[in-house]
Amino acid sequence: MKGNAYFQVKQTPSLTPFIVHADQLRIYVTGTEFNVNAHSKATDIVLTSGKINVTLEKDKRKTVYLEAGYTLNVDTLHNELITAKTNTELYTAAWKLGEWHFSETSLQTIARLINEYYGMEMIFTSPDQRHLQITAVVSVNDLSTLIRVIEKTLNISIQTQNQHLIIINPQSRQL
Repeated sequence: MKGNAYFQVKQTPSLTPFIVHADQLRIYVTGTEFNVNAHSKATDIVLTSGKINVTLEKDKRKTVYLEAGYTLNVDTLHNELITAKTNTELYTAAWKLGEWHFSETSLQTIARLINEYYGMEMIFTSPDQRHLQITAVVSVNDLSTLIRVIEKTLNISIQTQNQHLIIINPQSRQL
């Protein structure tokens, strides 16, 4: 698969595993829910329930057994599979309810989601902006509302230029 998909696979013991091929990964599923973002070689997987195992196609010895609540990222430079604990509600709410559920979510995480879902890159004019946090529920289908919520909640301004969202702190604006 290429792109972004959310899978709900019902466990069926008598059948062979459901297998997803996403760029350089092979994902073996026996009954679970997970998100695969395979827009690039740096594929991301978020497991929301159940268990899966993921194998790097180039090196079948590199296999990770992933449990619910974890994400897997491919380090394309070193051909490694990296896992980390994550907030799966960001993904399940987005796919099932069409909403982003942010709970003390960093602007850096939101910037990554904006890039993945809308193709817009967020430009930080200050390193501290990456660590700003937001708690909100916003429709996935409305980028302009998401931008307004971020601006009002964090007291910042976001300017759009081409496919970039440039963050400006109000106190740093030129008069």
